[in-house]
Amino acid sequence: VELTEDLLKILKIYPECLTANHMMAMCYLSEGKNDKALELANVIIKNYPEVATGYVLKGDALKRLARYDEAIHNYNNALDGCRENKKEIYKSIGYAYAAKKDSRNAYLFLKKGINIFSPETTYQELWDLSTMALLSGKTDESYTLLQFASLIIPADDVEFSRKVKERLEHFPELK
Repeated sequence: VELTEDLLKILKIYPECLTANHMMAMCYLSEGKNDKALELANVIIKNYPEVATGYVLKGDALKRLARYDEAIHNYNNALDGCRENKKEIYKSIGYAYAAKKDSRNAYLFLKKGINIFSPETTYQELWDLSTMALLSGKTDESYTLLQFASLIIPADDVEFSRKVKERLEHFPELK
């Protein structure tokens, strides 16, 4: 609450502030206030069109509002302005396509965004990538990704282990 109040004070004095708009938009997204986050994302884009931040925030807000095509468009704009690691943007595009039920494009973008060999990759991400591979007809890749996921599921996540094991059993020809 204190942070939010301080950010709002900053924005009253300096409404174009990139950092304050970014942080406040993130707060709004975490609170489910997607329309307010969208407004701040537009402020960032207007004042800093060369920076990826505003487009990513706008894409995130639009995706939460189920406006997937607009979200994808903004994520693509973010790619143009992104100087650092683009993997998170690729993942965001992939998840937007998945929400649209476009598994082929979801798989293509998630594959660009998820490093299957990185220790930071989660078993949930591997599951998601495997699911999109399966829905795209890439059975061998789906099976391999599920095997990778099964190796990193924490012992206490019994439900997820069961879910992966059940799906693996549907690939008898690949065992």
